[in-house]
Amino acid sequence: MTETRLRQLEPVPGMKITFVFDYGDNWEFDIVVMHGSEESTCDTQVIERKGEAPEQYPEYEDFY
Repeated sequence: MTETRLRQLEPVPGMKITFVFDYGDNWEFDIVVMHGSEESTCDTQVIERKGEAPEQYPEYEDFY
């Protein structure tokens, strides 16, 4: 696994990125860059969501 910071991708408005989370479950999120900034910041903002977020650690019956 490689750690990559978003700024290393040199994002530009309109750029589409697929973010893969939790490789065991392979959740994929499509991200579209809306605007950028030259200033360094840790702040991010979600401006639109589609669908319901899955529960990350659901309570399973005796699965094993």
